[in-house]
Amino acid sequence: MTNAQSRVIWLSKTHDWKGHFTANPSETIGGEADGTFVHEGATSQGQLPVVVGSKGAVVYTTIDRMFPGLEYLLAWYKPENPSIGITRVYVETGLPGKFVKMGWNVIEENLDKSGNTSSYKDDETGATAAAEIKDFGDKAALVGATFDRIIG
Repeated sequence: MTNAQSRVIWLSKTHDWKGHFTANPSETIGGEADGTFVHEGATSQGQLPVVVGSKGAVVYTTIDRMFPGLEYLLAWYKPENPSIGITRVYVETGLPGKFVKMGWNVIEENLDKSGNTSSYKDDETGATAAAEIKDFGDKAALVGATFDRIIG
């Protein structure tokens, strides 16, 4: 994840639908800096019909005194293998509190409608986000995301 603006953003929420973080997301991403995380997917349990893969989300927010406050969402889905589905990524931006009001179920619905790329610009705040997920086989994917704000 890249924070392309000069403002620091702070991790405010994470969510796991499937799998879990094995390396937690960066607590802060400095101005014009990068952040990372590792999310390991849930695996199949023999013959049991378990939905498997990595599906989660992170939300970052500004907490400085600059106006407006901003919030950035990155959500992804990487099935354990391609026969289960396609990799998906979803981004959205807005004012702080937007994603709490939206709820994880709506975010998951939006993710499920998305593809391997996603971009969003919030007209009210100028906050932008873009992301891509690249599938590297049965158990690996790379998600890249950029968070920014366009003024004017």
